[in-house]
Amino acid sequence: MGIWNFLFGKPVKTNDAFFGEMLFMEVKIDPAKSYFEGWRHFEPINDNIEVCVSGSLSGPTQVQKDFFRQVENNYALLIRKVIPIVESRFQEWEAEFKTDNFGQKFKPVYIFIPDCVKKPLEWEIAFESMPELVDYNYPYVLTIEMIDSEPQHISVNQ
Repeated sequence: MGIWNFLFGKPVKTNDAFFGEMLFMEVKIDPAKSYFEGWRHFEPINDNIEVCVSGSLSGPTQVQKDFFRQVENNYALLIRKVIPIVESRFQEWEAEFKTDNFGQKFKPVYIFIPDCVKKPLEWEIAFESMPELVDYNYPYVLTIEMIDSEPQHISVNQ
């Protein structure tokens, strides 16, 4: 038995009607940190993104599925709120940086969905830069921590 399986339990596959096939990652030492991971079609970009859904073996809840749909439906507003924090961070390196067309320069690649019980909702969305469109030779991954619909913090990794 590997240390990972000892600490976090053996992953169990499940097939959710909404999210599709997902891997359940049980954290036995802290069950509240257990989660599902998988891929789901994300309508605003007509492509799949990685999803991580907090939960128990009983599966993602309807509230979590509704939350995902809400993010899809309000994606344009989300992007308008995210642009200032992205520009501010990149302007630390390049004073004139602007995201003229965010959707062409950055693609959502990951979303973390909390249990949706505790308020306010703390969740994450990550974007990958398109190297050919942001004047860099390699992609950046921007992870934005959100509280409800407001961006709070951004992490940038290469």
